[in-house]
Amino acid sequence: MANQQSRLHSQVFGYNAARWVWIAVTVAITIWFFLMMSWMAFPIVIVTAIVVLFHIDTQLDQKQQTLKIKVLWVPVKTCNFANIKEAAIPQDPLPLERNTFGVHFVGGALSMHAGAANLALEMTDGKTYRVTVDRPQQFVKRLNNAA
Repeated sequence: MANQQSRLHSQVFGYNAARWVWIAVTVAITIWFFLMMSWMAFPIVIVTAIVVLFHIDTQLDQKQQTLKIKVLWVPVKTCNFANIKEAAIPQDPLPLERNTFGVHFVGGALSMHAGAANLALEMTDGKTYRVTVDRPQQFVKRLNNAA
């Protein structure tokens, strides 16, 4: 039981209800290209797969005192709690974040997001990271209590 409380895990996927329409249209076009035996089907399938599979995986481990962020299963950022100055929920969702997903430099910060980033990490070295998690209040509480 203690192990379960020492970890916090979040997986946020890069699509929402509006993107389902885009995915359905892309799948229909892809099927049409396959039926017409067109080479265009393959890039469309790859783009659709990236949209469907894209996710942000954030793991907070209080035993190891680390926060790990993965994008598409690739570790992008691992930081110790000692390097996190403050964790907060951003009050200003940026337009580029709200309507897209991916890894971008937005507003002076590295943003790893699926929709609007809802966790801002200010580091002791002055860098800022923005990430999307599914329970931002729990991440903020645990990170600020550990600091």
